[in-house]
Amino acid sequence: MSQSSAIVDVLVVGAGPVGLTLANLLVSMGVRCRIITKEAYLRPVSESRAEGVHIRTLHLLEQLGVLEQAFSQGRPIHGATLHANGRVLGSFGLNDPQTPFFPGALILEQGKVERILADRFTTHGIALERGVELIDLQQEPDRVIATLKLADGQTSQTSARYVVGCDGAHSKVRHLIGASFEGTAHPGQYALADVQLNWYDQPYDDNLHIFLSPMLVLGRLAEGSWKIAAPLLSPIKLGEESETDFVLATLQQQMDRHKIPATLHSPRWTSLFRISTRMVNQMRDRRVFLAGDAAHIHSPMGGQGMNEGMQDALNLAWKLAIVLQRGAGDDLLDTYHAERHPSIAEVLHDTQRMTQLVEVQNPAIGHLRNAVLATAMHLEPIQTAMRLQFTGSRRALGTSDKAYSPFTHTLPFAGGPEVGHRAPDAQDIVIAGNPGKRLFQIWAEEPHPFCHRLLLFVGERSDIKQGTELSKLARQIEEQWGRVLRSYLIYSGDVAIAEALLQEIPTALKDVSGELHQRYSARTECLYLIRPDGFVGFRSQGIDVQLLQAFLYHMGLN
Repeated sequence: MSQSSAIVDVLVVGAGPVGLTLANLLVSMGVRCRIITKEAYLRPVSESRAEGVHIRTLHLLEQLGVLEQAFSQGRPIHGATLHANGRVLGSFGLNDPQTPFFPGALILEQGKVERILADRFTTHGIALERGVELIDLQQEPDRVIATLKLADGQTSQTSARYVVGCDGAHSKVRHLIGASFEGTAHPGQYALADVQLNWYDQPYDDNLHIFLSPMLVLGRLAEGSWKIAAPLLSPIKLGEESETDFVLATLQQQMDRHKIPATLHSPRWTSLFRISTRMVNQMRDRRVFLAGDAAHIHSPMGGQGMNEGMQDALNLAWKLAIVLQRGAGDDLLDTYHAERHPSIAEVLHDTQRMTQLVEVQNPAIGHLRNAVLATAMHLEPIQTAMRLQFTGSRRALGTSDKAYSPFTHTLPFAGGPEVGHRAPDAQDIVIAGNPGKRLFQIWAEEPHPFCHRLLLFVGERSDIKQGTELSKLARQIEEQWGRVLRSYLIYSGDVAIAEALLQEIPTALKDVSGELHQRYSARTECLYLIRPDGFVGFRSQGIDVQLLQAFLYHMGLN
């Protein structure tokens, strides 16, 4: 057995969307990373599997520098339509009114996501190690020793400060650390296929179409084919017909049952699957972490799985980087479980409830459900609730004292994003005289797109004197904390700021329309500290530098 003397910071096991996201994030933050997968080849693009990329994941892809590739290969989706008993119950939009520049979701097959992220990773000059299987893990006080089976059949040992298992529902990492994976299996089996459809009546629009009792989900993919999923009507008879023929026959029967005016043909890919709802009790065991399907699986209803796994990666990556590079306390890593586990538990509960709603078997209850939905779906609060249920775009973090501000705000805010909630984007932001851009777009174009960001708002009615004082403060913070955060002086379009001051502050942002001030409820001087994962970590109104410094030290950002 060969042994490597070099110690990497993080060994990522698994090269699906979650592992590739984590590896890209770590490398972009300067962390020495190694990623392995037992799979010898990339997943074929024809295998859609997970395919819904939500707004918050689009923001992540933008920060990774691959948003353009995602949009060029995917198809925007703006709404969903519910059907039952051959009629339409109603539709609801998926677009977030606060993020009009992005669609509610992007249909982008998992195989494409993996290729985009794999291509991005190789630009860092690091190999994606295929055909390498994890055999064993041994945790030491300062490292993890991993035994690997290489592509040539030889075994090797390597050491890493931390190991992250992103190796799917049958995770070897989870098995090796003895983590529980408790939950339930949904009764029955489901068929899934990517096919062409011949319509003999008016084709369906580009919405996602959800049929109730029995469930059937139908959506158009980017190349014009359609993805269909539905429960089996009877068990497959092994040896009597191929799995592909069985899946196609089952799906056609279900389509006919729902009076969908089309016949399917030319399958690109078919599969049989079961639905389980499971999650680990702990997402961390000393120096080993679990992310994505290795930590939680659930019903595909709502398309949350791939998105939640990639959010796991984002939450963990910046914390590993700060601990490894800045010497932050190890307890910061405990906040990964503290924040993600409650959020995932909510997803599991919501998707299970949605699946039960869609698959009601009792005819009387189904009739009542349909009547209620047909009426309620025209109400704006119900529309909003269903959009948020499907996209999870307003989901906050779980509780974690370490990651949130432990201090009382100096003055209450009248609105704006609270600590633990996602920071909003805004348009028409001017920096260094360039044409107006979105705030997140400006961040994505910076050399280090994943860092803490301090937003110093001048306020809506400030004068030059206040602007001068804040300008000096921005420079002081940059000098003291510039290695761990980036500060921005933000002033609205109708506030006068001396041009000489602006020339001294490279990150002065002009909020031309006032939208950014409105989104953050910045009527007077205030500050927001935005974490690398896009959540608000601290806010203060007015500006209290001492509280900010105390929080930064509390986080280990010294």
